[in-house]
Amino acid sequence: MNRSWLLTVLGVVLTVPSVVLANRCAGQPDGLFIADFTDCQAFFTCFRGEPFPGRCTFDYLFNEAAQICDFKWNVKCLICPQDSDVPTLEPIEGECSYYALCFQGVGSLRQCADGLLFDTVAGQCDLPEIANCDAGVCPTNVDPNVPVSVPHPDDCSKYYVCLRNEGTEMQCAPTLLFNPETNLCDLEENVECYH
Repeated sequence: MNRSWLLTVLGVVLTVPSVVLANRCAGQPDGLFIADFTDCQAFFTCFRGEPFPGRCTFDYLFNEAAQICDFKWNVKCLICPQDSDVPTLEPIEGECSYYALCFQGVGSLRQCADGLLFDTVAGQCDLPEIANCDAGVCPTNVDPNVPVSVPHPDDCSKYYVCLRNEGTEMQCAPTLLFNPETNLCDLEENVECYH
């Protein structure tokens, strides 16, 4: 008697996540890949309205927009709680400008308005001096083996050169400021500095 009750309970628990996934596959063409918002290497293949699990190999992450397993710097990893019946805002690892809007285990990418950062503690976008976010200075959405210049968060005359996920602080020549539009040091009149 107890054993059949346990199997019934387990059967209900095991089918709850697939109901949400089945709804995402319902009406979708066969062979469409959809993200698994519990693991960024995992995905589901839709076939006859039902999801079938799959997984990217090595260190690749699933890129739903491109429908491929992709380099991690090309993917913003959205992780969502599975049991939330109310929308929640969730941080994205390594990001301060983007966040995930999650509802019933499904996430969608959102971006804070210009000049605001996502506060991982408060769960909302806020002014940079107030927002609690430590994503590091180097972007996560670029190939780490290709050098890229990024602005210094507090000083317009400085910038960072990022290579292999490590930033080296650099200083522009006197009277020049770092221009984030050109990624070069430039004349003051060509740069909008908010510091």
